[in-house]
Amino acid sequence: MDYLKEIETILKRTSPHILSALSSQTDDFFGKQPSKKIGQGVEFNHYSQYTEGENVKNIDWKVFGRLEKLFIKKFERDSNERFLFLFDTSKSMLFKGNNSVYSKLEYSFISAGVLTYYLLQSQHPTAYQFSNYFTGYQGERKDFSFFIEQFEKQNIHSALNWSFQENIHKKGRKTVLIFSDFFDDIDFLVSKIKKLSEQHSFHFFHVLDSSEIDLAEKDLTKYIDLESGEEIITDPSEIYKIYKEEIETHIKQLKTSILSSGFHYHQFLTNHKIEENLTSLLK
Repeated sequence: MDYLKEIETILKRTSPHILSALSSQTDDFFGKQPSKKIGQGVEFNHYSQYTEGENVKNIDWKVFGRLEKLFIKKFERDSNERFLFLFDTSKSMLFKGNNSVYSKLEYSFISAGVLTYYLLQSQHPTAYQFSNYFTGYQGERKDFSFFIEQFEKQNIHSALNWSFQENIHKKGRKTVLIFSDFFDDIDFLVSKIKKLSEQHSFHFFHVLDSSEIDLAEKDLTKYIDLESGEEIITDPSEIYKIYKEEIETHIKQLKTSILSSGFHYHQFLTNHKIEENLTSLLK
């Protein structure tokens, strides 16, 4: 897949309002917890004359009292503000339903690529981790193509590596974005989530195909476990109720564990347009 082309298509389809919100309000977009220290995360850089539409909260009224002109305080972001993307590249992420344009993994990569574009526009140091491969942090606009190239290089066999903390605790607080279908044992997932540090902001992007929640097939169907290769032939109507209850329970327990830990949960369904899911984050 030409990921750069797909990402550019999403960027072109995204409304100017969303582009502005994603580019200029990254912290609000990700819902980062407010710092307890005044001024942490941003540093005063310079003044510029106020123009209509800018945030009036940043007007320096003392300067206005002296010069009778409106000036805005301009801030630059703390270079320690870093973003780490983690990707589940296990075989189950290759699933693509009949009503979806992308597999779950493709959907994750493209969504992350769009977010990376805006993070680099704001000069946020950003890194990717695929299982045991860590890219290191890059923070320039020119690094966008480097990150997109990483999607083409990955071997699709490895599950989410939960030992990623070693790339978090260095150089201050971070926002961590995890893309997975989270089809591991729920007790295992909960135990890992509970051990994550509250020092950092975690966003769990639960990427699912809608047909994994509601079995769409009507006739005798062969189901294949993409991880183990195990096959089962059954009538969906016979297992629908049990399956529906189990998948809904799994999702509810996962979401509850994430939210109760003070982190953020986002469900991305691959039959929805990527820009629609990204827009929903702003709400």
